[in-house]
Amino acid sequence: MKKKMGQCQLCEREEVELTLHHLTPREEGGSHLPTVELCI
Repeated sequence: MKKKMGQCQLCEREEVELTLHHLTPREEGGSHLPTVELCI
């Protein structure tokens, strides 16, 4: 699996590995949107 690289939408670091996060966790009633890409 290819890792997604880019800029973190929280800390704004560039060329870091990103993961997709839900702004409201699905476990707490959130939906699939909105989401952000954050560094790990």
